[in-house]
Amino acid sequence: MSASRIPLIAPDDLKKPGYEPAQHLQKQVDVRGLEAELRRCVHGEVRFDAGSRGMYAVDASNYRQVPIAVVIPKSLEDVIRTVAACRRFGAPVLSRGGGTSVAGQCCNVAVVIDWSKYLHNIVELNPGEKYARVQPGTICDHLRNAAEAHGLTWGPDPATHTHCAFGGMLGNNSCGTHAQMARSLKAAGLEQCTAG
Repeated sequence: MSASRIPLIAPDDLKKPGYEPAQHLQKQVDVRGLEAELRRCVHGEVRFDAGSRGMYAVDASNYRQVPIAVVIPKSLEDVIRTVAACRRFGAPVLSRGGGTSVAGQCCNVAVVIDWSKYLHNIVELNPGEKYARVQPGTICDHLRNAAEAHGLTWGPDPATHTHCAFGGMLGNNSCGTHAQMARSLKAAGLEQCTAG
C-alpha cells in the first residue's frame, strides 16, 4: 500500500512574484484602521483579541488559520457594514455558521463573520405551502424539529445535522445520507437571500 501523492514546491517558487502565503495577508491589511472602523459601525461583537482569533482558527478539519478578526453581527445591517469595511480596507471576509466543515472552509486569514449567536432564527414556517425561511445561523435540526410538528421535514441531512448551520450548508451544497431521496441543498430548492 502506498501513500497518497503530496504536492511539493521548490524553494525558488516561494520567491516568485505572485506567491503570497496566507500568513502575510494580515500584514497587507491596515488592521488597526479596520478595527476602528468595525468598532465604530457594527453594533454586534467585534473581536480582535488573541483568544477569540484562536478559537476561530479551527473548524472540524485539520486546518489552522488565525483570522484577522471575528465579527458576530446582531443584524443584517451589521453584516452589510462589516463587508463594506472589509472591502474598504482590502480584508477578505469568511462566513461561518457551526464550524463543522471537515475540509477547512470556515477557517482562513480573513474577517470571520459568525452568524450562529444572533442570526439563528426560523423567520417563517409555513406548513400549508410547505416552506420555511431561516437566518444563516439556524441549525439544521432546529428547522427539522419545528417542521416535524406539522408532519414535514427538511430533507438534506449532513452527518453534523445537530449543529451545522444553513449558511454553511448552502455554501457547501450539503446533502447527507438521504441525498438520493431528498437531493442536495441547492437542488432541494433553497433560495439564497441577498441584501442589495
